[in-house]
Amino acid sequence: MQPPAVDFLYVNIGRGHPFYLDGIHACLPEAAVGNVRDVLDLCRGPAGGFWRLARWLYTRGSSRGGSRPLYSRLRRCLPFDRPSPLLRWLGAPLARARPAAPRSLLVSHPLVVAMLPPDARIYYQHGELAVPREALLQGPHHVLVPDQNAASVFLKAGFAPEKVLVTGLCIEPPLVAQASTAYPARKQRLASDVPLTGAFLSSGAEPRLHVHALVEAAVSAVSSGGGVMLIARLDGEFHAHAVTTFAARGLPLVLADAEAAAAPKSTERATLYVYRTRRALQHITAQRFPLWDYFCAPPHERSHWALGLGLPMFIVDPPIGTFAPLNRERLLAEGVAEALSPDAGSSFAARLNAMRADGTLIGMAEAGWGRYNINGFARAAEMMLAAQQNAGLDSEIRQCRAD
Repeated sequence: MQPPAVDFLYVNIGRGHPFYLDGIHACLPEAAVGNVRDVLDLCRGPAGGFWRLARWLYTRGSSRGGSRPLYSRLRRCLPFDRPSPLLRWLGAPLARARPAAPRSLLVSHPLVVAMLPPDARIYYQHGELAVPREALLQGPHHVLVPDQNAASVFLKAGFAPEKVLVTGLCIEPPLVAQASTAYPARKQRLASDVPLTGAFLSSGAEPRLHVHALVEAAVSAVSSGGGVMLIARLDGEFHAHAVTTFAARGLPLVLADAEAAAAPKSTERATLYVYRTRRALQHITAQRFPLWDYFCAPPHERSHWALGLGLPMFIVDPPIGTFAPLNRERLLAEGVAEALSPDAGSSFAARLNAMRADGTLIGMAEAGWGRYNINGFARAAEMMLAAQQNAGLDSEIRQCRAD
């Protein structure tokens, strides 16, 4: 008889929450994957209207910037930490979609946990390093966390130790597979005088303050002889602003499709890769990762890169939402990142060159290498298989492990 599979319930808003589920999904053998659903498809009527409002607020409200956008306010105003008739009502379509069979359910959004009836078969993947108050949902469910720092917050809040499972950092399996070869090559480039290449990435909401800082920093790097790779959603704010700004400054910017990008030519100093789907974003990230010497991004799910891949990070300020400020604090304290204020983009190249000359960049890379387990997704998949008494399929996870 076929053992029970693992169900996935996505909240396809932004990149972070679905990204964390994607990682575990990629590491599970096909036979261990059950229903893969999205709350936006399951919910109709008022419940569906709530989730569509949340998606609109994330995309439109967060794009205007500020430390507390409307999407974050919506999340904070709901009573996550106690039973609520409103949450149960909104979650009724999700509860009806649960199969009667004893399957585990993976979710990555705390609001989904709060909406569903309490159940020990629910596994909340808290992939973020930071643990804000709304993540501390009491109940019989299990919590997957990336490290002991996150685990300690849940334990102090009263969670039973057997319910808090430490996986390791949540880094894309293709990046983990390349990490051990990319790191020494990066260190060698940082110690030399060859032009450096940086990656510039925004959050899914593409806040305007972040977009402007990213583009100005990229322009500064190119103007001083460096290479840049900007990765942006097709026809989004980041895409549009990069094209117009580079053109206005008289700087060439090669436009490439992220899904089918060819290897860059040696004469291409600035490339803008545009993507339509998460799959395309993951594809270009894995393809270009070995070439990166540093990256600029807000402190969301890519914070794991700085802690585990030996890739220096420049944090684009201001931190927006409840997770970003805590992630930012952690990255700065660990010495793997430096902050980039919204008005500091034009002087980015001078700062980068100075940090390279005095050894700061190499120090940041060293601080983010070898200190943490970076196989978090593979380990989480192993835990889910164990929970489903599916140990016979463990060997198929090897493709997600680093050599």
